[in-house]
Amino acid sequence: MAYSRATYREDLPGRGWYHTGTPSKYAELRTLFGPALGKIKQSFLTLPDDSLHDLLNHYGALHGPSAQKYARATFKKWRTGGTAVSGQTMERLVALVPAYLSPRQRIEILEAVLKHNRRFLPVQHHTVRVNVKDPAAGFDEVRRVLSAMVPNHSLFPLPEKVMRAAQWLHGDDITAARAMLDEIRLVENDIARAKAEQDIELLHNAIASGKVNEATHCIEIIAGRIDVIVYRPSAVETLTRYVSKLLG
Repeated sequence: MAYSRATYREDLPGRGWYHTGTPSKYAELRTLFGPALGKIKQSFLTLPDDSLHDLLNHYGALHGPSAQKYARATFKKWRTGGTAVSGQTMERLVALVPAYLSPRQRIEILEAVLKHNRRFLPVQHHTVRVNVKDPAAGFDEVRRVLSAMVPNHSLFPLPEKVMRAAQWLHGDDITAARAMLDEIRLVENDIARAKAEQDIELLHNAIASGKVNEATHCIEIIAGRIDVIVYRPSAVETLTRYVSKLLG
């Protein structure tokens, strides 16, 4: 069983008890949504009066009249910064606020969520060694690996925890936006691959002309990366390759 440990510190501003164990709800939300969390909070605090009224009615229907009364009484203090929005309240706002925003605002929040979670996406990583004495074989392998590196063609993936915390991500307009952004991701991958193919050709020509004997080149595209290691073989390795060719 895991325990949350609390410690009392007298040397901190606003001294008192704070947790050093289990992350706070706000910290968990920041992990899931990153900068999008601030966008949702700011959108809530700047809602037009009629939208705010409807949202708080919805808030009360979901979380009870006491929660609604507190939210209405505290809203001005939240807006001015006099009172901090708690982690629990922010969790509820993450689920509710986007439904009261314009499609453009929802897309902007979605883009922030996707950008934050892109770093958690699995990417391919390959290493290809290129022998300067026989670079053609090595570069054939580089090109083969590069051509096979394509992102999964599906809705731009998001962690399950994120999808559970923000059900609006399942909405029709957001699903369409995720599909559109995935198409953009595929195009970006193709553009990056075309640039990488040019760089590979330049490196191949430099090696063939004797200008490069050793090098490390990193190819990065949306789907992942390839580390190309150009090396000069040892005398033993050269002899072994020569004998292998003679023996057929």
